[in-house]
Amino acid sequence: MVQFLYSRTVCRVCVSLVALVSASCGTIQQIQMPSLEECKAKYTYNTADRYIYAPLRPHGITAIPTNIPDSLIPPMSTRGLLESCLANPHTQASLKLRKSLARGRQEFFTMNTWQALEQRPDAYQTMMERYDRLEAACSPVIQSAATEDAYEIQAQLASIELALTRESFLKRLNTLEKRQLAAKVIAKHREKTQYNYDRVLIGTGDGLWLLASLLLAANDTKFNDAIRSEPPGSFSSLYQFTQGEIGTGILQPSSDIETTILLHAERFAAGK
Repeated sequence: MVQFLYSRTVCRVCVSLVALVSASCGTIQQIQMPSLEECKAKYTYNTADRYIYAPLRPHGITAIPTNIPDSLIPPMSTRGLLESCLANPHTQASLKLRKSLARGRQEFFTMNTWQALEQRPDAYQTMMERYDRLEAACSPVIQSAATEDAYEIQAQLASIELALTRESFLKRLNTLEKRQLAAKVIAKHREKTQYNYDRVLIGTGDGLWLLASLLLAANDTKFNDAIRSEPPGSFSSLYQFTQGEIGTGILQPSSDIETTILLHAERFAAGK
């Protein structure tokens, strides 16, 4: 199913393409949009040794332990472990209830699945295999789907972007790999922003924080200079947004900060 989207509202028509009408009601841009069924096929959990969580109903998330049995983790494949991380209802709850980007990530790594994944030498490669096939158009915000299945779809993209901001992952990457990752995250950001939706709902802040974290991990001189040039006392400053370890309370930075991060990330990804 595809939609005609007028700014953030309105007419839905079953056609083969999505037409996005600009805020000025000028040009119409046609973009291929996957159906929710196609999205579920891309995002399905199908590794045989993944942990299968009990259904939430009728007792809700409080009835499901945060951790899985420790004895199940060592023989589990890294792919199965990643799927166990992403499918954990507490991972999804952390994203829904977080007060900041940093707080959401902190909650992830209280779970033994995420802790174990962080220790796997092939964790980054496994995460990127999944990240590469995720589509922003599968967001339930764009799909107009409010089911738990649909939310699981959005949670996967946000979870991987958020987890990769960890120093333990970034320090494994050489400069070329950091540049390649930046290029992929920028591409995902462009996918998200081609739809005229609320930036918080579509999850652009997670990718922007990852880009900022990549630039810091690479000790990018120009980005560091941009941070130092701003007064650190401002709650919405670039400096505050990059201080993820202490939490900022900011899920989506201002448009000025977004522009600054993207300019430096694009330069960095291009090897400049």
